[in-house]
Amino acid sequence: MNIIRTPHDEFVKEIMEHPKVAKDFFENHLPNEIKDKFIFDTLRPEKTSFIDPGLKKHDSDLIFSV
Repeated sequence: MNIIRTPHDEFVKEIMEHPKVAKDFFENHLPNEIKDKFIFDTLRPEKTSFIDPGLKKHDSDLIFSV
């Protein structure tokens, strides 16, 4: 199986665990029609993952709720 993860994946995953960083990222990169539906002060990372346990070393996901 090919490894999908690259070194920057770990970096992004680690910094996005910080609510202020995630909030700033989403506020600056999401289209207005999506941002207008969010209350960013409620943004939080979720511990849920949809990645099969056998693929954890090969793929990653980040899930947030607002």
